[in-house]
Amino acid sequence: MPRTSKHSQETKDKISATMKLRRKENDWWVGRKHTRASKKKMSRTFLHAWKDEKYARYMGLSQAIRPTKPELELTELLNEWFPGEWQYTGDGRLLVAGTNPDFINKNGKTKIIELFGEYYHENDEVDKRSKRFNDAGFDCLVIWVKELEDKETLKEGISNYMKGGR
Repeated sequence: MPRTSKHSQETKDKISATMKLRRKENDWWVGRKHTRASKKKMSRTFLHAWKDEKYARYMGLSQAIRPTKPELELTELLNEWFPGEWQYTGDGRLLVAGTNPDFINKNGKTKIIELFGEYYHENDEVDKRSKRFNDAGFDCLVIWVKELEDKETLKEGISNYMKGGR
């Protein structure tokens, strides 16, 4: 059965005019772009803000960051293979050089594990992130989500990393 409108044509026209006016008031930015200089300034401002632990923790909590399925899977594997060695910190509870690592060694070793999803991360990010952690005195092992499929190779790689290799 066709749906009939409860509004008269006059009311529809008034609603339409009001919505057009609201759209014009709220779309003042449409078609405009930030200049290169303003983009750099915003970037510096946000990078500086993220270095503040209070701000970063607030942002992490406000974004409801929680472990992803691959992070949960890696957590289970780490707890099974290396009990008591690794702690998940990807929820924003820990910052190293203004960056939130996914896993950190709990037994005094300065080692970090990052889990990268192929969809969200590119190869050049590995070097940037590792350098940031290295500059803060931490070794960083990056594991790609696809590596979770081959458990034996993954376990061997993590074991070698923990012994000092990469």
